[in-house]
Amino acid sequence: MRRALLISIAILFGAATLFAQVRTGAMKQMLSLDPVPGSVKPTSLPPDGRPWIVFIFKACCAPADQAAGWVVDAEQRYGDRVGIVGLNVDRTRTIQKVPGWLHNRNVSFPVLWDATGQVSTQSWGVVAPPTVVLLDSTGAEVYRTMGYIPAYNDKLTAKLESLLSDETQGETP
Repeated sequence: MRRALLISIAILFGAATLFAQVRTGAMKQMLSLDPVPGSVKPTSLPPDGRPWIVFIFKACCAPADQAAGWVVDAEQRYGDRVGIVGLNVDRTRTIQKVPGWLHNRNVSFPVLWDATGQVSTQSWGVVAPPTVVLLDSTGAEVYRTMGYIPAYNDKLTAKLESLLSDETQGETP
């Protein structure tokens, strides 16, 4: 049992390393997706000189409710200093629920629809939504959560504030 756990961790670590290197392709694939009904296409995607949050979710997933709370809070707290894009992986039979779900959670950032799940699984390496990915200002992945536990909120906030601090220190007066 312990060996199986260690193998699983090694596989996940290896997958995270592999997928951290292919973000440019993931962004290009995201541009080919349509927005979910009631949302809009993003006006930009990483890298655009600021940190980004990529929120990959299914609206019918209870942990997505909790993760969405953090993402919406980050949008309100940091404004345009952070780019945010959602990637919805609901299937055709449940997509009609997504606009109401977004509205009820005060989501105003762009949300794209990955109807086949191909972009989220192949380009982003998502095993289980919700997944929150933080990208630095160059578009490189710096942190990822899969699923949801309340402790993720503090870790995500600390990582995001560190990214914003790094950017501020790099600016010239």
